[in-house]
Amino acid sequence: MLACADSLVNGRTLSKLGHWMPASNFRPSTPRVVGRTESNGSMTRVTTITISVLLVAVGTMGTQRLAGEPDSLEFSCGIFRQNVAEVDLISRFGRANVSQGPVFGFDDGPQDGTILFAEQPDARVEIIWHDPWARREPAMITVREHARRWRTRTGITVGTDLRSLERTNGLPFRLAGLRIEGGGGGAVISWAGGRLEPSQSNACRLGVYLQPADDGTASPDLMRQVVSGREYSSGHPAFQALNPRVVALVIVFPRANRAG
Repeated sequence: MLACADSLVNGRTLSKLGHWMPASNFRPSTPRVVGRTESNGSMTRVTTITISVLLVAVGTMGTQRLAGEPDSLEFSCGIFRQNVAEVDLISRFGRANVSQGPVFGFDDGPQDGTILFAEQPDARVEIIWHDPWARREPAMITVREHARRWRTRTGITVGTDLRSLERTNGLPFRLAGLRIEGGGGGAVISWAGGRLEPSQSNACRLGVYLQPADDGTASPDLMRQVVSGREYSSGHPAFQALNPRVVALVIVFPRANRAG
């Protein structure tokens, strides 16, 4: 069926299996059924295909996860380089998976940027550019919410909890306190020399942000013990009890480190 769909994109429409007619002669609003008869002498099989279904498949193929697409995607400074441009992302991920639209930083409003896999919540990426006109040199690349297919080289994904991070790191790490109202905070400040300590230059920084569950179950009393404005150990009893999860992974290229 997908082979037929590819041929439709190339400007031809299946009229009869094995024969083609120009797409201009076909009306997609009218279901068309074509068939092929096969016989082995004792049994006859008729295969039918509804052309309108094929047309629907063509229209949605760009927003669906295709067979063979990897379960996980690498989120790293090696994949998203300092001098990458939107055209490079199209070459890597495909034209159908790269679009333009409003994207968000942390404390500012929406701005025009680039979105990868906009119709796939488990793979969505938002990119803010240093050069928004040429759409090159990323300033911030963010995965958040349900985009759990993206994985750092050390195995961190959106949804990884604090205790799991500690086990992988091999020891407690340092993170910022939490904002009681409006969310925010919870940024990992240092992996304290553990196994998750990055081997990256200052030109590219990979940030990890944690928050408690947003379902009303987080105790306000516990959150007040690790309030924003201070730095804490992940081993703090309140953080251990809250066990916040990663809500965002962010690659940042500071402006001072832009390629010349």
